[in-house]
Amino acid sequence: MSLQELCQKNSQMLKFRKAAKEDIEKISSLISDTARGAVAFSVLYTSAEDISDFFFVGEDENADIKSIVFDTGDEYFLVYGEEFPELFTQCRKCIMIYSKSTAEEGSAEMLQGREITELYRLLSGKNTLSFDDERRYVLRLRAVNSGLAAVFGIREGERLVSSASISSMNEKYAVISDVFTDENYRSRGLARRCLMSCVDFSLKNGRIPMLLCDGKMCPYYEKAGFVIYGKM
Repeated sequence: MSLQELCQKNSQMLKFRKAAKEDIEKISSLISDTARGAVAFSVLYTSAEDISDFFFVGEDENADIKSIVFDTGDEYFLVYGEEFPELFTQCRKCIMIYSKSTAEEGSAEMLQGREITELYRLLSGKNTLSFDDERRYVLRLRAVNSGLAAVFGIREGERLVSSASISSMNEKYAVISDVFTDENYRSRGLARRCLMSCVDFSLKNGRIPMLLCDGKMCPYYEKAGFVIYGKM
């Protein structure tokens, strides 16, 4: 059953509909300082789709927005309003928040301009970027140039072997993603250095560092100072 069908079946006194372009300013305001809102913005900053295509809004009898659901097509999650258990039956990811006020001084290099393409080569394991990788690069560069993202990495010689990114920031949170090390360079603490560079950058910009991860990865991030905030 699709999200739209579920929303219609389980309205909980709210009438759900797909967001319209005129709703975006209101939606942005409502989720501007929420952790889940930060995740939604992170997805949007790496997509070339129309922003309104990702949101469903639930309205009360006065047509006031009381619930907002973000739908990527593959998964969906609540970004504003009350949980509806019948809509959100599976929690696939843990939301983790950095629990300290300071961080280790960032020791990874900040990537700029075309250097950012190295991130997508690292993640894909290929030397040639695909069309989608090029599109992601352009969007990530746009976010970096707007002060809403950052990419950090560590090189071995001329090759990028480990990286972590801040994929977006809203008014309160910075979303950390793409924490990855080439399998030939693991168990050397490189990913942690990149991760802490993202944490340090976030705190210096007045944001709370946060990330999404599978449950099996929680112990790794807990050792770095993160705590479980919720699930989605």
